[in-house]
Amino acid sequence: MVRFFLIICLLCINSLYAQENIISNECEDDSLMIVGNTPEEIPIFDTDSPDAGRLQEFVVENLKYPEMAIEDRREGRVNIKFWIDTAGYTHNHRIINGVREDLDKEALRVAKLIKFDEPAKTRGKPVGYCYVITISFKLPEK
Repeated sequence: MVRFFLIICLLCINSLYAQENIISNECEDDSLMIVGNTPEEIPIFDTDSPDAGRLQEFVVENLKYPEMAIEDRREGRVNIKFWIDTAGYTHNHRIINGVREDLDKEALRVAKLIKFDEPAKTRGKPVGYCYVITISFKLPEK
């Protein structure tokens, strides 16, 4: 009976570590969604203005609507997933949901310009973090 209990405990502990490895590799696999392992402090894009609005302003300032998309009156949202390392740099950018090639490429270009001032932190130490940003393309009303 004691051996049975010990085996069950070891299996439970092993499954906990296995799940942690899956979560830490989420940004490398497009089929996985971001769940669990939320850091205590999320990354901060601009330490002078730590709200999410500054990141949105940065995207809008750097986004150039492709001419062909304007002519074709194409709009939409591009979701891009990337990894933020412990220094705040972004890596492994991948398009999750795109609209069309020219809009996708422009959204990807802007996402690669993003650098966070502060990385995510857990227990006060920087940790890697998987992030998803939505970049919207909206034509002005006529």
